[in-house]
Amino acid sequence: MNFVRVLLLALLALPLGAFAQPPQITPQPFVSGIPSPVEITNANDYSGRLFILELGGRIRVVRNGAVLPTAFLDLTAGNGGPVITGGERGLLGLAFHPLYASNGRFYVFYTRARAGDANGSEVVIARYNRSAGNPDVADGASGSIVMVVDHPSASNHNGGKIAFGPDGYLYIAIGDGGTGGAPAQMLTDRRGKILRIDVDSGSPYAIPPTNPYFGSGDPSVRQEIWALGLRNPWKFSFDRLNGDMYIGDVGQSTWEEIDHQPNGAAGGRNYGWPVFEGMHCFSPPTGCSLAGHVPPVLEYPRGANGGNSITGGYRYRGSALSTLTGYYVYGDFGSGRIWATLPGTWAHTQIGAASSISAFGEDESGELYVVDIGGTVLRVTPSATTIPRLANISTRGHVSTGQDVMIGGFIIGGTRPKTVVVTVAGPSLANAGVPGPLADPRLTLVRSSDNAVMGTNDNWQSAANAAQLQASGFAPSNVLEPAIMITLAPGAYTAIVEGTGTGVGLVGVYELDHPEVPLTNISTRGQVLTGDNVMIAGLIIQGNGPQTVVITVAGPSLANAGIANPLANPIVLIVRASDNVVMGHNDNWQDAPNAAAIQSSGFAPANPLEPAVMVTLAPGAYTAIVQGVANGTGVGLVGVYRVQ
Repeated sequence: MNFVRVLLLALLALPLGAFAQPPQITPQPFVSGIPSPVEITNANDYSGRLFILELGGRIRVVRNGAVLPTAFLDLTAGNGGPVITGGERGLLGLAFHPLYASNGRFYVFYTRARAGDANGSEVVIARYNRSAGNPDVADGASGSIVMVVDHPSASNHNGGKIAFGPDGYLYIAIGDGGTGGAPAQMLTDRRGKILRIDVDSGSPYAIPPTNPYFGSGDPSVRQEIWALGLRNPWKFSFDRLNGDMYIGDVGQSTWEEIDHQPNGAAGGRNYGWPVFEGMHCFSPPTGCSLAGHVPPVLEYPRGANGGNSITGGYRYRGSALSTLTGYYVYGDFGSGRIWATLPGTWAHTQIGAASSISAFGEDESGELYVVDIGGTVLRVTPSATTIPRLANISTRGHVSTGQDVMIGGFIIGGTRPKTVVVTVAGPSLANAGVPGPLADPRLTLVRSSDNAVMGTNDNWQSAANAAQLQASGFAPSNVLEPAIMITLAPGAYTAIVEGTGTGVGLVGVYELDHPEVPLTNISTRGQVLTGDNVMIAGLIIQGNGPQTVVITVAGPSLANAGIANPLANPIVLIVRASDNVVMGHNDNWQDAPNAAAIQSSGFAPANPLEPAVMVTLAPGAYTAIVQGVANGTGVGLVGVYRVQ
């Protein structure tokens, strides 16, 4: 057998250790259709429910994966509202009392109108109780004001996060009011701070005696202050294991930052704004002193490599992604990037992406969720590498004209759309030592059910979404090679490969999302010649377990479909790409030792001269090499079918 060079996509799994990389994640839609969601949290009452905040003023309940039709609390008009929106205002925070399961108390953070100030607002912290008769509905009439913070002249930099710390106190994040930063360093102003209050003592609250300014002799000092020097601490969280606090503080123009306070450390930390932005002088622009300031543990620049608005997240303590345990996961609203960093090293790695990330959240088990302000909440799941499945399929063969063009077929299973990139390599194959590559391939993608053309391309850089193609990582390496990036509904599709002249081409289908939506029943039709021009189908088995497949080649039966010059007597060889070990081979499928199982699978060839191999493959890359007996040539169709 003349083995040819095969281009292989490989996933490198590093052992977890001091310098291990965190795993890639694939946020999957959980619930959708929620207007401007900005927060998701749980009540820690063993109900399994999640609560989602709508910016406009409603709290929604998710039970068993479904959004209940009745709002938990509606502040759009009554019940202490109306919430004022616009700018960055709205219903922004929700915190359940640590004893919520027994006392039913919870707290909200929202903005309301400020009398005589159309641009400004007031930040309100209010307490409510759940209703006595229905745990999925709050008692709207039970509301009482805990705190009001004046927020004049501007609609932005409100902060918005509230949460109970491991000490039982309520922590409140308030931005600097969009003033340019002055309040952040003023002890007489609660803006630009993390506040800490005791809602179980006093009326409506008491100052914890361990607050840094408790008992100040200056009556103008706000004793609620726990930390200062923050610009817009949009999200913060506590590590559910050790109680450490992590703050994501939105930067001004250049740097986004994460601040960290270990559990048990004294309050009064000054994180530097507006003297510093991140670790860099801001006001003054040079010559600033770090004295009295606590620098962030991590910063990243605004722009193409970062984003423009950090969304703080959580330190992962769930069980679904064991290799993510202990990493702090956070993102950026503008770029949609999701990163993970290991506290102590603080090196950060991008592990995924989503759109317009307004919040992260935890369920009762510590599993993570990502909120897209466009209306969808996503659940963080392992990447496709943990789901046994076929992925990133490709076939190499000779491309001619007429009935001898190459046709790649695939089926999108499941019930939801999937985004794929379909590419054709031609001239770039010369770099891999393939003789006679197709000089200028063209690609047409057709829906099989009605022959509707879904997309065409000649040179990938001419595509309207060329930038997204580039970002996907699957853009061809040669400008003359085509690619189509498209979201397709479940169903069957064919990729037709033609070219200027003839030659060897490689058609590939690569998926960008929804690993739970499978690519199934992959096939390619084209000319099978000899030597370097045999047909080679490549596939990757992903997941943490094996997958059974049936690999077939149609030859003589193609004549029944009107195909001229079919391959009279094909043979197929299955090879593991990592070490060229032969996993199976066949000439005539009825001679296979498991012919009965092939027959039962429903994928047996129509002609006894056609081969089939039914084999269970461990995760990895494989190639199916198709030739003709005695160097026969003709049109063949190789298919890879997943056995359920």
